[in-house]
Amino acid sequence: LAGGGWRLPTKDELVSIVDTSRGRGNPTIDTTAFPNTPRAGFWSSSPYVGVSGAAWIVGFTEGNSGYHDSGMSDRVRCVR
Repeated sequence: LAGGGWRLPTKDELVSIVDTSRGRGNPTIDTTAFPNTPRAGFWSSSPYVGVSGAAWIVGFTEGNSGYHDSGMSDRVRCVR
């Protein structure tokens, strides 16, 4: 990530690419624009206020969002 301008997207940026018209579990994203996206949760750079060490994730299984402790394993989709 260093030196190339890459960063984690904000929660709002990730939510903006959720495509719920595809139905749950398909995954909920445009697979032409984002091929091979797993039905999984993706980290955002947005902290989850009120829970120390937690950040928002956006899931492309059902297009939902929630939070995880920073010690948990999830995927990343970097932007620049």
